[in-house]
Amino acid sequence: MDTLKIGLAFMVVGLHARFLSDVSPLAEYLTVNGIFRIAVPIFFLINGYFFYPTIVSGRQRMWIRKVLVLYILWMILYSPFWIRFPFFGSVQNVSSTLLEIVKGYYHLWYVVGMVGAASTLIVLQNIDIRNLKAVILICFLSGVCIQYFGAFHLINNNYIDKILNMNAVHKNFLFVSFPFFAIGFILNKYKIVELVSMRAAVRLSLLGCMALIGESYFNSFKLPMDLGVDNLASLIIVCPAIFILFLKLQISSNSKQLSNYSSGIYFIHILVLQFLDQYKSLGETLITILVFLISGVLSYFIIEINKRVRFIL
Repeated sequence: MDTLKIGLAFMVVGLHARFLSDVSPLAEYLTVNGIFRIAVPIFFLINGYFFYPTIVSGRQRMWIRKVLVLYILWMILYSPFWIRFPFFGSVQNVSSTLLEIVKGYYHLWYVVGMVGAASTLIVLQNIDIRNLKAVILICFLSGVCIQYFGAFHLINNNYIDKILNMNAVHKNFLFVSFPFFAIGFILNKYKIVELVSMRAAVRLSLLGCMALIGESYFNSFKLPMDLGVDNLASLIIVCPAIFILFLKLQISSNSKQLSNYSSGIYFIHILVLQFLDQYKSLGETLITILVFLISGVLSYFIIEINKRVRFIL
């Protein structure tokens, strides 16, 4: 599983560094707005899967406190990039800064989403499984519909259209984080992985990948190439399938160490990317590889610090 997390961390880096954009616009689109989009939902699946024992043991509040401390520490580290100076210079600066605190700077929205998803699941944990599945599906499809209604400008009202195209309206804890977090929770609670054969997991993963590439390929011709598409409909198939497949593979590794490196790369890579921004002439593909490798090296030191602080990973 943690081998998968390293691969997902690379996808996140590639997504933000626009992997392959210097090679081919279509290749970039099929990765950045296609294959790489599985990364964050699978991370949420993993979080939800391992959140089940937390609920069983009654440590939900402790878990949420730990995640909030993690969020605060990383928001402080990235504060030079999101605090608008002078802070009290204008109402716009104040409101913009407060908004960043609520939604999370750049990739840190993931941590906000994790807290929101966990809190929602705590409230809904005892409802009937059929009702929970319905809530998951409604939330996920709502995000997909909002994204595509906005992207294709299907509402003939400029004000509504503008709202639909705001990233935070469809890319948030309710429409992205919660559905996958809750699916992970269900997979563990009802031992569904044990009920799925390896052959079925492989077939569903391949089918999901084909659907994802097909959806991305269609979008590449119908939508602006620079428009990020987060709420892909096929993710609801491919992400759980790949997650189940890797759970069944049970690849042996230094699990905790790889997991920490994956987290370290995720949290620090934006800082590295900002630094390497001055070397754009190297090309996005090489930049992606450099950011991943440098983030991996920095993660070693983050892991060492975490052994003493225990709040940054």
